[in-house]
Amino acid sequence: MSTESQDKIILIFNHMPIAKMRHRQTRKSIAYDPQSRIKNQVKNEMIHMSRSILKELEAKAFIVNFVFEFPSPASDSNAGRCLKEWGVIHHNKKPDLSNLVKFYEDCANGILFHDDSMIISCQMHKKYSNTNKPKVIMTIIPIKKDIDSKSKQVLEVLSPQRVRELMKACNSIITLPISELTDTAGEVNEKYLEYVAHTIVGFANEFASDLLKVKRKCPIGANNDKD
Repeated sequence: MSTESQDKIILIFNHMPIAKMRHRQTRKSIAYDPQSRIKNQVKNEMIHMSRSILKELEAKAFIVNFVFEFPSPASDSNAGRCLKEWGVIHHNKKPDLSNLVKFYEDCANGILFHDDSMIISCQMHKKYSNTNKPKVIMTIIPIKKDIDSKSKQVLEVLSPQRVRELMKACNSIITLPISELTDTAGEVNEKYLEYVAHTIVGFANEFASDLLKVKRKCPIGANNDKD
């Protein structure tokens, strides 16, 4: 089952969570995937669920979150089952959380995204189901937003660290006490004038080259509207 909420795409698999297994070898040392059949079943589910949301899945990067819900063992007492459903007892047993995620990421390759390397963030949670039924909830958030080309041109010139340095230098000028500057010539303290001059010269020497590059990228009068 799949649902869509704003920029989120939620896929729900109503089966026992599956963990990725290592490839095995035959007696002739030929490697094979012991999960090929179940992988094909899950892939077919993904294909069926993604047919109506293919356009939403067109993105350069993705955030993918997983919730793996396990039923309580049949051997559990009623008290133990209740505590697990309330989340008081955690699912701290096999299978490993990372192997669970890897199985579904592998299945999603070429279907929900070109490759799981496109996933830039992933949250995962393994727990006992509060309905005592197995389930896998896969939430996909396509990263589609992009800044306009003019802004990109500016950011190509200055790194985040360089901008921090520029802002710090700007702040040193902004914090110069304006009250010291008067319209009456000769009333300003000479040492203060020297401080102002040295501050401005230091700023120019440090950032003139960077600001000139920005000016060349986005000259005054150029169209700065978003593409």
